[in-house]
Amino acid sequence: MAENLKDRLEFSYESIGTSSYLIIKTGLREEILDYQVSMAVCNRIERLVQFDLKSINGYAFCYYNITSKLALSFLLKRRRLSRNEFVKLLADMARTIADSVGYLLSDSCFLLDSDYIFINPENLEIAMVYIPVNADGDTCKAFKDFILKLILQLADIEEKGSDNFLQRILAFVKNDLFNFSDFLKMLDSMLYNDEANEAESCDKAEIPAAAALEQYNAEPEDNAAPKGVKPVAAALLSQFAIAAAVILVVKYIKLPGGNSFVNYLALILIIIAVDILILKKVLKGVKFQMKTATSNDTPENMLADVFAGTGGFKIPEGKPEVKSKPTASNNTVLLGSFKTGDPILKSRSNPGVEDIVVNKSDFLIGRLKDQVDFVSKSAAVGKIHAQIIKRNEAWFLMDLNSVNGTYVNDGRIAGNVEYQLKDGDTIAFANCEYVFEDR
Repeated sequence: MAENLKDRLEFSYESIGTSSYLIIKTGLREEILDYQVSMAVCNRIERLVQFDLKSINGYAFCYYNITSKLALSFLLKRRRLSRNEFVKLLADMARTIADSVGYLLSDSCFLLDSDYIFINPENLEIAMVYIPVNADGDTCKAFKDFILKLILQLADIEEKGSDNFLQRILAFVKNDLFNFSDFLKMLDSMLYNDEANEAESCDKAEIPAAAALEQYNAEPEDNAAPKGVKPVAAALLSQFAIAAAVILVVKYIKLPGGNSFVNYLALILIIIAVDILILKKVLKGVKFQMKTATSNDTPENMLADVFAGTGGFKIPEGKPEVKSKPTASNNTVLLGSFKTGDPILKSRSNPGVEDIVVNKSDFLIGRLKDQVDFVSKSAAVGKIHAQIIKRNEAWFLMDLNSVNGTYVNDGRIAGNVEYQLKDGDTIAFANCEYVFEDR
């Protein structure tokens, strides 16, 4: 792109119906290359911002439809890009420029400026602006300079990994033999190799998991029993054995001596003492803890847990905790609701429930969770619908190319243009109405 191409253009924004437009005044109508306009309009080329040409008073105006798209510069200020997101972004731009020759377009006519490269915030698909005029320049140099600016100044890029991808990209860009074909091959290899490595790591991760599953299935069923079940079962069996012994002694064994009742009683007491010693031995090391009561912890269930070895009772050790009474204080009690000083958008349809507290100096409103500061439940609101900005103690509102528009005092505002808000202004994001209160 020629260095003076951008200086030859005039930029503005406008909202018409349900669409937002970037309008570029290119100069006199005769400067427009009609065959390029026809190629771009009729073919609807992928990754190009669609545009229409209008002539007004002998001047040419290109209307670029940027509805539901964000400028790349805006996205880079708000979002950190992963390795693959950044590599794909470069690959899409390089591929768009390289493919333009097949449509009889000039690779010098792309606006390589982060303010005029647009992004779908949901999937990061790019849309580039093409100017259908005569423009000469070193496209490779312009593209290389743009990449260097992205890496060194504009983008926040996640660099985890061991392939040093940023260093590889920088080394390629600084090479005097730079060309789009080889650059695309390198970027594609980065993306495809990463996917292959990821698939390989997943396969390796499945091996120990399968081995662990096989080992688990091979374990005896007894090992799966809860800790404490074996000792408790042995204790129960010992009780049955002791009871059987007592019955046999009383019924079938005749003790010597005159007073048989005393003799039998003495024998039973000896048996009970032996039983206690057996129980202590069998149940040694089995701990029962008090379970926190739940809806299923009826006395019957808790008793069942005791015999199953999975629950029981434990007397707490130590002294019970004594809560000290709070000392008197002369400090003023802080109430739950108080003014924060943040401006608020009071909902007209559902006040108090859907109010928006603007608690940041750069505040986004929309439906795209994790990318906005207030998530709207209305399907009519855009993914990233509008932005509220604080500057020099004043608040400004900007529509972000939404489909259904943003309104201030019943008038629709143009996208990408800041409007200063005043206390009491009525604001509508599509069909959601609010009143701005600057507190």
